[in-house]
Amino acid sequence: MRVSPTQADATGAPSAPAELSWRCHPARRHPGRAAAVVVFHIFLCLLIAQYTASLPFALVLTAVLFFSLSAFFFPASYQVTEQGIKVKTVLTTFERPWNTYRSYWPDKNGVLLSPFPHRSRLENFRGLFVRFHDNGDEVLAFVKRFVAEPEAEA
Repeated sequence: MRVSPTQADATGAPSAPAELSWRCHPARRHPGRAAAVVVFHIFLCLLIAQYTASLPFALVLTAVLFFSLSAFFFPASYQVTEQGIKVKTVLTTFERPWNTYRSYWPDKNGVLLSPFPHRSRLENFRGLFVRFHDNGDEVLAFVKRFVAEPEAEA
């Protein structure tokens, strides 16, 4: 689902939207992968239960693994405005202004907003990965308006 209101400037040409909102649910977009992961979880639960002879321990371990993959299994709603970005998941709501991010790194599934001006091993932990949902060009255009181009390594 994508909502992108556009306004027209004085010449009548559409201008960049003031806000973009969309919802992304990777498990729904890739049902084959989701089914494979669920089958793997069931297999892993049975293997752990067999190895440890403790079904409760196996269930707890499997639940921990399942929730560690919550970004895949549960939907996330994204809202980008001129003030910043807001991500709402099942358990949390995350909101940050654009000045938090100093570079961005796009890939085929989304864009990583990084607080560092160049590549860093910490950016996956400190940054924010924004998933696309058939709107990659629009999201990248919006991000380029507020986040600087990545600096070249020295």
